[in-house]
Amino acid sequence: MGTYRIFIEYPGIPIDPDSFVEFTLGEDLDENELTVEATVFEDGIVIEKVEETGIPYDYLDELEIYPNPATAGDLFIRIGARRSYEIRVELVDLRGKVVKSELFNQLNFGTGVRKWDISNLSVGLYVIKVSVPSYQDQLFKVGKLIVRE
Repeated sequence: MGTYRIFIEYPGIPIDPDSFVEFTLGEDLDENELTVEATVFEDGIVIEKVEETGIPYDYLDELEIYPNPATAGDLFIRIGARRSYEIRVELVDLRGKVVKSELFNQLNFGTGVRKWDISNLSVGLYVIKVSVPSYQDQLFKVGKLIVRE
């Protein structure tokens, strides 16, 4: 808990004490994710906050994808959650196309494990996105999946 600042250092460029991103970690958030953008000039660095998101304590804990790397067949996705609600899981290829998507209630997980048939996937790298529709479809967890022959 508290207020923090991020400064960027780049070899040969002095740190500008007036260029930083400030953010606060609060009691009601489990994780904070901060996206920053830094521009390096000859005489200094400018840093700006692009986006800050927080995950409320009562949402998702973890995301586990196995086997990974995977081959044609079944993929298991385990999502830890602190309460029951509807979640969206999407499998996205590197071009940004949603290859598989499912919306379900966390209660359907039982032990938190969901089995997906991935036998129709091409060899390659995929991203698994987990979001919560009731929380403005905010993205909470992201994982990667490698599919091999």
